[in-house]
Amino acid sequence: MIVENANIYLYTGLTASASDSFAAKDALDTAGVQYTHLHYADSSQHEGVFSAISTWFPESDPITDFPFVVYDERHDDWSVHKRCLVGKDTIIGAIEALA
Repeated sequence: MIVENANIYLYTGLTASASDSFAAKDALDTAGVQYTHLHYADSSQHEGVFSAISTWFPESDPITDFPFVVYDERHDDWSVHKRCLVGKDTIIGAIEALA
């Protein structure tokens, strides 16, 4: 059973979908979610960020754009599973669980 979500990181960047990044950040802020914001304004960093984080989730589709959230899902058996939410709608849909 999930007991807590922790170590929440919001990744945003200046891409064509920058408005989605700002909307996801606003939604997290409005809900009072405690997170670390990692913003990548330099487009030369984007591909490196996407490829590195994608290796953490080999069963999922590769990450190709911002925003996305990475967090630890903690269970009552003391196990921890790293999770990733990709895209504004997915992030906003999970706000209640993250708060």
